[in-house]
Amino acid sequence: MLVLGEGARNPARPFDAVVVDDLSRLTREADTTMSVFKELKHRGIRLVSVSDGFDSDRRGAKLEAGMRGLMNEAYLDDLADKTHRGLEGQFLRGYHAGGHLFGYRSEPAFEPDGRTDAHGERAVVGHRIRVEETEAKVIRHIFHLYSHEHISVNEIARRLNADAVPWPGASTGFAVKRKGWAHSSVVTLLDSEKYAGHWVWNRRRWFKDSQSGKRRYVKRPESEWTRKEIAELALIGPDTWCAAQARRAEQRAKYPHFASVVQPGGVLLGPARHLLSGLLVCGTCGGAISIVGGQKKQTAAGPVDYRTYGCTNRFRKGREFCTNAKTTSLRKLENAVISGLQREVLHPQAVERFIQRFRVRVAEEFRRRERN
Repeated sequence: MLVLGEGARNPARPFDAVVVDDLSRLTREADTTMSVFKELKHRGIRLVSVSDGFDSDRRGAKLEAGMRGLMNEAYLDDLADKTHRGLEGQFLRGYHAGGHLFGYRSEPAFEPDGRTDAHGERAVVGHRIRVEETEAKVIRHIFHLYSHEHISVNEIARRLNADAVPWPGASTGFAVKRKGWAHSSVVTLLDSEKYAGHWVWNRRRWFKDSQSGKRRYVKRPESEWTRKEIAELALIGPDTWCAAQARRAEQRAKYPHFASVVQPGGVLLGPARHLLSGLLVCGTCGGAISIVGGQKKQTAAGPVDYRTYGCTNRFRKGREFCTNAKTTSLRKLENAVISGLQREVLHPQAVERFIQRFRVRVAEEFRRRERN
């Protein structure tokens, strides 16, 4: 869709028509169908769907596009409901309902009577979960360090990275992006009930974010959850689990701001917490620069900010990932950036250059519209 949008908006339009097999191949969301239809129509681009005989140049095409968009979206919703019911049945029968969790592997379960499928292969009725012992040892080690030795999450991540312990997703396509153990990966494991043998299905409802196009989730009501105790899959004992959760609750109460900025699904609840959040990059490893130390303190003269910026990879993952241990005062860095912007952006000559370029672009746009 992004490529189509760029091509359609290009003044030197590279095509006059868009041809698809049917409208569901373009999109199965009613609002997106109408949005694409209107944009192409506005720009004089014909939309043709072969199998369902749709043609945007035909009289009544707008009504037809809206109806087909609704039908395609309803089909997708119905398919999602059927898939959801099928997964629930698999979970209740003791089979794996999808997803990957560090410490476990799924393996196919075959029909007991030896039946084969249409390809002559043994028919699979589902997948069963088994413990992956190498990763299970890592899980037990993490819980021991956290609940019994009271090692911090960041220190646990640094130790695992220093010992070159494979991290969750190390063998997947996310390996390059994640680059080792981090605070988030350790916390995710510590919060998983499955390691104590408490398996829950249907905890989340996934949806597509209309703004970003990414998959997000919201928690379902607890009344809709399906629980199952599977003692043979427990990797830690109840005492260790309870001790870890007690410490997690204590840490959440002590640092509530860490849990307040992001809601389930990773959607930000508000604007960035700091002026330069998300804008700074480490020159050594290319990782994000964020607040790594210090705090605000109340003094007789008023609040003073002693927080410092540093390389996230260095301070959360260890020196194996970045040798840049330099930190910079938040006050000094933000003041330097603001001063530089005031000096460069608001300089009279810079303002004049901007005005001249703006006038040129406006004149070019008027000429383009007159030609069309």
